[in-house]
Amino acid sequence: MSVLDPLSHALATVIAAAHTGLTALGADPTGGATWVLCVAAVVVVVRLALLPVTVHGVRQAHAAARARPQLQARPSWASRSPNAATSAVA
Repeated sequence: MSVLDPLSHALATVIAAAHTGLTALGADPTGGATWVLCVAAVVVVVRLALLPVTVHGVRQAHAAARARPQLQARPSWASRSPNAATSAVA
C-alpha cells in the first residue's frame, strides 16, 4: 500500500461520481466528451480544496509586505549576528 493510495482513491471516487452524474444527465457513457468533463470536474474539486491554502499564503505575503518597513528599520546591531544582540544587551 502506497502513501498516496487514499488520494488516488479519493480522485477515482470524484471521477466516478462525475461520470455517473453526467451519464444520468444523458451523456454518452463511452464518449470522450464525458471523460473530458469528468477530468474537468476533478480539476475544479482539487482547486477548491486548495483554495484555503492559497488564501492563507496570500494573506501571509501581504502581512510580510506590511511588516517589511518595520523590519528594515531595525537597529544595525540586530542584523550582524545572533550573538551580537545578547552582547549589546549585557
